[in-house]
Amino acid sequence: MARVNEVYLFESDLKGIIPPGTSAKDSLMLTRSYIDSWIRKQLIVRQAMNNLSEDQLEFSKQLDNYKNSLIIYAYENTLVRQKLDTLVSDEEIENYYDAN
Repeated sequence: MARVNEVYLFESDLKGIIPPGTSAKDSLMLTRSYIDSWIRKQLIVRQAMNNLSEDQLEFSKQLDNYKNSLIIYAYENTLVRQKLDTLVSDEEIENYYDAN
């Protein structure tokens, strides 16, 4: 679909961009907009990589920390959903009412 230097945008990369039932005209507009945005992004990234030092481009530790944070967040959400008991018995309601 598009190419910026050695980076390619394939048709498969556009999956999910256009909602079902979109008219042909709107579909074309969304596709063009996505491709134009992708091209701009690739050009900016290329320019940044050319202008930043090697030290400024070293993101390994930051990426590892971010990845670990995402893993922990997903795990905590899963645990909360598994452990969260949303059922409250009548007895619990009465006890709370009586206590407060």
